[in-house]
Amino acid sequence: MIDRGNKKWTAMMMPEHMEMLHNIFEEEQKFEKPILSEDQYDEMQRTIQEAIKFNQKIYIVYWNNHRLRTAEGCIDKIRGTSLYLNTSEGIDQLEINNIVELSLSDI
Repeated sequence: MIDRGNKKWTAMMMPEHMEMLHNIFEEEQKFEKPILSEDQYDEMQRTIQEAIKFNQKIYIVYWNNHRLRTAEGCIDKIRGTSLYLNTSEGIDQLEINNIVELSLSDI
């Protein structure tokens, strides 16, 4: 006997439906850039100066394309509004205005 009422639709999702679900998930992960206080900017500046002075690794959380990203490495140089970070993959250029949090690395 054939039971036509119990079809398994999940195995038959169309590519358009999968793409739509992926887009919905991506939109849920986006958020606006956090606004930092003057005290937070001052603390970050002191941390950057200490990292440069003692050539210490720094851990950075920055905002990029509506997401928070992370990077870790030594500061190579600061030019204009860009911070150049020497990471294990090479040199990353980060906009200082997009840095949300930073700290000296424990390693």
